[in-house]
Amino acid sequence: PPEDIIFKDAEYVFHFGGIGDIVPSIENPIEYMSTNVQGTVRVLECARHAGVKKFVYAASSSCYGIADVPTREDHRIDPRYPYALSKYQGEQACFHWHQVYHLPVNAIRLFNAYGTRSRTSGAYGAVFGVFLKQKLEGKPFTVVGDGTQSRDFLYVTDVARAFYLAATTDHVGQVY
Repeated sequence: PPEDIIFKDAEYVFHFGGIGDIVPSIENPIEYMSTNVQGTVRVLECARHAGVKKFVYAASSSCYGIADVPTREDHRIDPRYPYALSKYQGEQACFHWHQVYHLPVNAIRLFNAYGTRSRTSGAYGAVFGVFLKQKLEGKPFTVVGDGTQSRDFLYVTDVARAFYLAATTDHVGQVY
């Protein structure tokens, strides 16, 4: 079966696959659940059959809902949208595979990642990409609300380093 060969000879699996964005998830919840939950289960099975050293899941901070700041890993889980629920259920599947099948798993609940390839267009472009496009075009930044809101942003190289460290640590079954 393909589960036996997809990750043949792989040491680590970094699972970034899935679909994002909140508004489209409200419009297409079945697609989000199918891709982000069942798709994750399929990847877990391939990793399990290959006997990888570590599986690192790209979880989402959206699982916290409207969170207290600073947000700790043990904050109450409160997914408010199908996207958030699907990513959290994907994370739960990862830890279930760790518990039942002893697949070494860690998860990182990403906040807002950005980098040189950030989306700068589309109805659901991330705020950083929108700001980047406005900066490149010499336009003023669009501020929604009263401007006092704040968000955490993670640069892509920091994300890559975090995933590498989550894969190479001796710790398993952790959320970061």
